Amino acid sequence: MGNTKLSLGSGSKKRDEFINVDLRKHENVDVLSDFSEDFPFKNESINLIQAFYLLEHLEDPFHFLNESYRVLKKGGQLLIKVPHADSPTYKEHPDHVSMFTYDTIPYLTGQEESNEQYFDYNFRLKEFNFYFNRAYFPRITAMIIRILNKFPCLAQYLSQYLNID
Repeated sequence: MGNTKLSLGSGSKKRDEFINVDLRKHENVDVLSDFSEDFPFKNESINLIQAFYLLEHLEDPFHFLNESYRVLKKGGQLLIKVPHADSPTYKEHPDHVSMFTYDTIPYLTGQEESNEQYFDYNFRLKEFNFYFNRAYFPRITAMIIRILNKFPCLAQYLSQYLNID
């Protein structure tokens, strides 16, 4: 397995060229896994992990990140998408148990010195962007999105008005 890629929390969506992993059995799931337990993969065996809209469903995202770090090869990438805690997408789903904001991302990724004692990982945060749900805020333009992503503190402040996902 030279370039092994995981799609964690894939649900029924088949992602070609990925090992599709989910808690529930769906037609397109390759591996069943409970993300609150250890991942069924060897240490440093994975090149890329994609976890889109999964962490907000986990009671212990720190365990998930520890396990991701364990199975990723050196130089591997972890791609995560989560809804912003102030977004309607987050608030409307009854299974959401973990909240994420601009301030939580450096903490979760091990970027803050104060949390070194709690985690076995220290990810290097390469990029952090907000996703703006156009269904809730249809007039926002690509230019405004680029500006807000250059100034995430401003986006955090405006999130109550912009419906950031």
